[in-house]
Amino acid sequence: MNWRIPAYVLVASLSAYLTYLLIPLIKSYCFKKNILDYPGPRKIHSDPIPRLGGVAFVISFSLAVWLGFIANPGLWFENWVGISGILAG
Repeated sequence: MNWRIPAYVLVASLSAYLTYLLIPLIKSYCFKKNILDYPGPRKIHSDPIPRLGGVAFVISFSLAVWLGFIANPGLWFENWVGISGILAG
């Protein structure tokens, strides 16, 4: 039996791992530069929250997709259904 992992699963895993690495860096940057969302009467959090969390997701996703394309250009043509699902997500 062929137990080949689909390339888009590897790209998604790489993106998750890069996000795991980037979140602490961006969090510390936000606290250092005071880029925070402070608690208020209409907010549910009681401590300041970093505002750039989404940047880690965008950077890691873009980098993982780019590296996946560089590593295997045929990835986009063989697994276009899986890749389009990841891009839509």
